[in-house]
Amino acid sequence: MGNNVNVTILTDSLDQIESNPEEFVKNLAKSIRSYSSAEILGNRDVSAGNTVKAARVNLLHHSHDTAVLVEGGNTAEVLGFVFQVDSNSEEGKRDIIRKLAREYGLELKE
Repeated sequence: MGNNVNVTILTDSLDQIESNPEEFVKNLAKSIRSYSSAEILGNRDVSAGNTVKAARVNLLHHSHDTAVLVEGGNTAEVLGFVFQVDSNSEEGKRDIIRKLAREYGLELKE
């Protein structure tokens, strides 16, 4: 499998994205491709028309890994990564929360 990408699109820039779709897609692809295989963190702004920040590429990570993000303030930040967990099941989601809690030095009561 390949990599997954998290992108935040700023809805107040939709007019510029619609008016300049080819430019936006080209800039988005360039932003995603700018990641090296060893670099998974770091935000990249994507422009469209006269809007410098129409979107932001927040994260690139391998599709086998589960990245936990918090989104707000026109960006997303990584809380952590959890490996070999089924994020689509209820038990997997609880496992993700447990693992992140341990990573942050917190104890959960069941």
